[in-house]
Amino acid sequence: MNKTILYVALGVFLLGGSFAQAQETESVSGSAASEALSEEEMARKVQLAEKMHEINPVQEQVDSAVNSVASRLPEIERQTFLNAIYSTMNYKAIERISVDAMVEVYSVAELEAMVEYYSKPEAKSAGDKIPQWAGKVQPEIMRMIDKAMIKARTGQ
Repeated sequence: MNKTILYVALGVFLLGGSFAQAQETESVSGSAASEALSEEEMARKVQLAEKMHEINPVQEQVDSAVNSVASRLPEIERQTFLNAIYSTMNYKAIERISVDAMVEVYSVAELEAMVEYYSKPEAKSAGDKIPQWAGKVQPEIMRMIDKAMIKARTGQ
């Protein structure tokens, strides 16, 4: 596995969070969508999920993750990587998938709490600082991954 693939995988992980954990949690606790919801409750969930996407737009999240991954690539590979990613990106489709997933996964109460929290200036400020935090943590993670790759290649 080359380093570029690892960076992309890391970027996808950072973008998507722990997808496997989310699936595992859902299979244990059951999906909110499996509960019988009135049309009014379903409409409220859609409204709240869309509000979350106004607060934290998908395009900004995707671009941040992509740029984070790209910044760690050798300069000679960076533009090719960005061109490939952005030429295939469909933000509207990603947003629709994300809204639908939020409606399926979260309850009305959870969505209301998320909208309330993420609407606060402090939450916005904290979210804006994630790249700074990641910039301090990710290099160490990459060093560890590099060490693991060397061990794997040398059989140590």
